Amino acid sequence: MLRATGRFLSPLCLFFSGGMAAYAQDGQTFAIQNIASGKNLRPFEAGRQDSNQIVLYDHHSWKCLTWTFKQVGPDRYRLTNYYTGKTLDAASKPAAGVSLVQHETVPNSLGWEFVAQPGDSYAIRMAGTELYVTATSRETNTQITLARFTNANSQKWRLIPQRPWF
Repeated sequence: MLRATGRFLSPLCLFFSGGMAAYAQDGQTFAIQNIASGKNLRPFEAGRQDSNQIVLYDHHSWKCLTWTFKQVGPDRYRLTNYYTGKTLDAASKPAAGVSLVQHETVPNSLGWEFVAQPGDSYAIRMAGTELYVTATSRETNTQITLARFTNANSQKWRLIPQRPWF
């Protein structure tokens, strides 16, 4: 399970917008919504191929907009798209400006760390780096990249518990 402790998520609960605490079992599903745009992470055109870009898309309770959280270490989670079964990853060696894509699950993946931010949101850091999930604009199908933390809303995300219907 996930729990907010200090600045990192750990295994008992997540705090969501509205101030409500929700207890999340390993394997629970969420939409990951950008604070600046109100749009969610999803694979481009819901494509199932490896290396498909991760983009922003309007919120719906769809499988392609839903991510499964799997704990892979202390305060670290693998994010797997519910529809495609692929995991969130960098397109190449992690560096500022590298885009995010989906890949087959890599068992030894370092995963992602959720750093608590004001307003019940999180900055999502690639484990082992100082690089954060960042929306490059607010438009639909905007590319998602890694960037150093600037405290911009384009780097802040809210987690919405979701059980997709489509």
